[in-house]
Amino acid sequence: MSDWTPESVRAPAAEWVWVPPAAQQVLTSEYQLIAYPAHYYHPTQVAWSGPTRPGSLCSTWSGSAGSRRTASG
Repeated sequence: MSDWTPESVRAPAAEWVWVPPAAQQVLTSEYQLIAYPAHYYHPTQVAWSGPTRPGSLCSTWSGSAGSRRTASG
């Protein structure tokens, strides 16, 4: 019988994200943002997110100028 369970495989896999040497990243306790080199199909993406703050304290960006607003308005 194997010690490998679905959860024992999923947990470490969820923690690992490959970042190529030429990429830039922002890594916080709440998200990982990766700016891949321009020749990648999706040059910028959020690899994962998991905010620990209440929703009212999390901010989002909207509009073409990137205006900041809170999740509550």
